[in-house]
Amino acid sequence: MEPSPPSNVRVVAAMDEGPYSSNLVEVTSIDNLNPNTPENLETTHSQDLMTLSWTYEQDSDFLNHRIEELCEDDYTIENFYTDDIDNYNQYQVFSNDFSGNSSGSEDVMTRKLNEGNNLVSFSVLPDLTGSSLNDVFESIDGTIIGVIGEGVAASPHPILGWVGSLNTIEPCKGYWVTTNNPDVLFVNGQDIEECTLDLHSGQNLVGYPYSYPNEIQESMVETYEAYVDGIIGEG
Repeated sequence: MEPSPPSNVRVVAAMDEGPYSSNLVEVTSIDNLNPNTPENLETTHSQDLMTLSWTYEQDSDFLNHRIEELCEDDYTIENFYTDDIDNYNQYQVFSNDFSGNSSGSEDVMTRKLNEGNNLVSFSVLPDLTGSSLNDVFESIDGTIIGVIGEGVAASPHPILGWVGSLNTIEPCKGYWVTTNNPDVLFVNGQDIEECTLDLHSGQNLVGYPYSYPNEIQESMVETYEAYVDGIIGEG
């Protein structure tokens, strides 16, 4: 962000006694205002391609949008972005201006689902205190058959909506998501930076809430390693 070249200015006031001029003062201008944030992020897919679109109230000094994903950044001046569908990815869309300022962004998580049972955890949720099933699974409405958490479950009913003992999706927890066809789950919301989960003796259905993969040993608190007998994932 470079300041504008200095300029000399003075203030001239119109008074009954006549105009009054101040001394010359050297001033410079710095643009430190962040541009508008892209809003209303929506995702659609066709076969192996996904399209991420958004609305944006364009700033006068708009430069481009930066699409940040897990492995690379890309840029566009359009209000949409097309990409290959990975098994898992996470996107953010920022707007940039010519002064080097950048806006905030909402996160979007994408997750490929196989037909049948999928063990899913979430790195993005609409509400970090607990998100409704409608908000989380809206993108696979018509494909999803049911969701099973630890000791709870729910399934969609065409008239009654979601029926069962599972009401919200929470950070840190794992869920079995069952679909009748392959599909792609898109979840908009906030990035889960950290969370805690109380473990009990026996089996625990635990999620991995972070964007990037990690070694098992580095992902666990060292104090609790001695208490873990094993870890089972999907397959």
